[in-house]
Amino acid sequence: MKNLLIIFLFIVSISACSQKDNIKYEQALSYIEEYYSNCDKQLLEKALEILDSTSINNNQIVNTKISLYFLLKKYKEGIAFMNALPVDRFYRPYQKEMYIKSMLALNEGDPLKRHFYYEQAILSINSYLSNNPKDDQALADLFYTKLRFESRDKVLQYLDEYLKTNKNKEFLELLRQSISKDISTIDCSSFVPSDLQSED
Repeated sequence: MKNLLIIFLFIVSISACSQKDNIKYEQALSYIEEYYSNCDKQLLEKALEILDSTSINNNQIVNTKISLYFLLKKYKEGIAFMNALPVDRFYRPYQKEMYIKSMLALNEGDPLKRHFYYEQAILSINSYLSNNPKDDQALADLFYTKLRFESRDKVLQYLDEYLKTNKNKEFLELLRQSISKDISTIDCSSFVPSDLQSED
């Protein structure tokens, strides 16, 4: 009986923690949403502080924190955070490598080294795509990462070549339209993981 009571209290405590963390997560998201209205980075700092106070590191919280590190340009902190995480905390196994290499590139002043890091990120995505060629998220990550260090025209040209052989043509056409759009008016972001972009 005593053991059953301990188990019950343990389950209740986990549920309570989960509810508190969900409330914190929603509060952090509200700050991020508000940031896109006025570009006040203090809102991002508040969101990150809230997420740092949660007791769990599930995929949602991890990927939102990564987005915040990118937006705040806290690349060293972001890299340290991701290095301590297992791969299963990311939505796709290649994303840990992709995000770390992207942050290393963004933190690098030497153009050649920056290009090298982005190429490493591309390699990790392509390795995954070789076994998962129809994965929409991986395809989006591939071309949006390329867009970080290659011209839009070159990326579109590469995408057109990809369209000839990849069977996921409908998604690739939509991706092409998205990349073709003029995004010069967007000034509240740096590099945001594309899986988080797609939720907006």
